[in-house]
Amino acid sequence: MRLPFFRKSRWAWYVENEVGKQILLGKDPRYSAPPKEVPKDPPPAIHRKYLKVMQREEEPEDRKLSFCIDAYTESLDTCTQTTRTRAKNFFDQFLKDMGDPMVSKLRPHHLTDFTKAKDWKPNTVRAAWQTVNACLNYCVKEGWISA
Repeated sequence: MRLPFFRKSRWAWYVENEVGKQILLGKDPRYSAPPKEVPKDPPPAIHRKYLKVMQREEEPEDRKLSFCIDAYTESLDTCTQTTRTRAKNFFDQFLKDMGDPMVSKLRPHHLTDFTKAKDWKPNTVRAAWQTVNACLNYCVKEGWISA
């Protein structure tokens, strides 16, 4: 993977991965109009996104649950606000109760214990299970963790 580059026509930073796909890192917040000269270095926010992309391009490994949750919540950008809020609430409560375990150490009984401790109706329990499973399945599909 190479260093991020600035595309003047879009005022945005990109990076190209090993297979030649260009990944948008975001618009440069320093400019409200096209710059006269191409900037040499990205701003700190773009550099952080670049580091995240680099981490994702690595081989599947044992990651923390918080990494999977962050990646999954980013993928929910096209969903409704209700969906994003509900997922965030489930994840926040789960992380608060269970800590931030490595994904390989996560077992079904962790989720069972978490949902039993709550005074939730069966539909809410099912939604919590589905949300956590969707998060883990998304990370497997993207290749960040192994099945």
